[in-house]
Amino acid sequence: MVRQNREKRLDLNQRLLDQELKGQVISEKNLYLNDFNQILFGRFFEINKELIQLYKMLL
Repeated sequence: MVRQNREKRLDLNQRLLDQELKGQVISEKNLYLNDFNQILFGRFFEINKELIQLYKMLL
């Protein structure tokens, strides 16, 4: 009985550690995607400004 309880606690602790590690990986991926999105948005904004300038030159 004591051994079973200990094994259950160890299993629970392992699952909690696994979930924490998954959370850290997801958090790191989110930071990476956030940076990537900021770069893409910045580049999109630059291209949009250039297109507006070209359009104005054509008018």
